[in-house]
Amino acid sequence: MTQGNTAWIDFHSDDSDSNEGFEITVTAVKQDITTTPAPPQVTTSAPTTAALGCRRTFHLQEDDTVTVTTPNYPSPYDDLLDCLWVFIASDQSVLEVSFQTFSSELGYDYMEAGEGFGPTDGTTIIHRHSGAQLPDDFSAMSSSAWISFYSDVSMNDSGFEVKVTALQPQPDVTTRSTKRTTSRGPECLTVLSIPAENTVIVESPNYPSRYANNLECIWIISTVEGYQLNVIFTTFDTEQEYDVLETGEGIEPDKRRFDQFSGSTLPDGFTTLSSSMWIVFRSDRSVNKSGFRLTVTSVQY
Repeated sequence: MTQGNTAWIDFHSDDSDSNEGFEITVTAVKQDITTTPAPPQVTTSAPTTAALGCRRTFHLQEDDTVTVTTPNYPSPYDDLLDCLWVFIASDQSVLEVSFQTFSSELGYDYMEAGEGFGPTDGTTIIHRHSGAQLPDDFSAMSSSAWISFYSDVSMNDSGFEVKVTALQPQPDVTTRSTKRTTSRGPECLTVLSIPAENTVIVESPNYPSRYANNLECIWIISTVEGYQLNVIFTTFDTEQEYDVLETGEGIEPDKRRFDQFSGSTLPDGFTTLSSSMWIVFRSDRSVNKSGFRLTVTSVQY
């Protein structure tokens, strides 16, 4: 039962494993104010009506550009916004994200941006930004990107204007690496987009020298639709049972896992069932070895 005369439902699906979904009923009922106590005042960050108008998906062909602004821009945005814009480009296009203006309440109203289809996958976040400084532009090394914006209950600024353009990628393989810090120490994130029938090389940090302690490195690898990823290990040497390499399908690490490897036995190669995969390597606080080297090739179904 809602506490007012509006409600919302939000459903997201990823790029695999479709199920039957759900069926629900929504009924308008009159509240009996003589017998039903008034509901408590809600002060949480539930989306407002204005927030529901800023959840959109855009499909872009090559050279298309869309402009997105916060609600009411350039006037102040509303309280309790929960906005999400998703941008999906045609096959073999990459997305360039360019911020034109930016102004939000520092530390409380913030924008996030990344690759993929939303912020549920934390490994894809490239930006988290608030305040008056203009965020850096970036290019998503895949055919999808997203921008989200959240506001609290007070002090609203003008928000932002951003342009997103679908571009033809360069013929060579494009990569980007970012560094983040976690409780375990340095964490490395690399996002790779492989053109059809091309190959990339993935190596442990410092390879062929010894990798560092307390690593948690993630590679998200994708290719164009209609192609799979063929993985071949050329060398492998890690501390048995303690420094572990894991592989899986999709863009969300630790989900849809293929296998995990450690020790000095060269793992068997494999081919994914879809056009994306992930690799995670974790090391503990001692006994470092030379690590691994593998190739990932885009091959047609």
